[in-house]
Amino acid sequence: AELDAYLTMIEEAKKRDHRKIGKELSIFAFDDMVGPGLPLWLPNGGIMIEELERLAKEDEEAHGYHRVVTPHIAKEELYLTSGHLPYYAD
Repeated sequence: AELDAYLTMIEEAKKRDHRKIGKELSIFAFDDMVGPGLPLWLPNGGIMIEELERLAKEDEEAHGYHRVVTPHIAKEELYLTSGHLPYYAD
């Protein structure tokens, strides 16, 4: 009975696999030239991102938060201080 329940759970999880759904709904794609796990957001995915950002901004504003924007890249010293450098040195 436990094995059957486990196998059913695995089959149900396959139906909800974000990689499969993302491809089927043209939300994102992956390309080896970009790198593993780095999605290329397609138009449908872009719409989703914009809507989520809009909702987040509205909620933050309603609760008195003020956004800041930081660079995507920084000096090596920052990553050394944060402890991330060994993971991203390459």
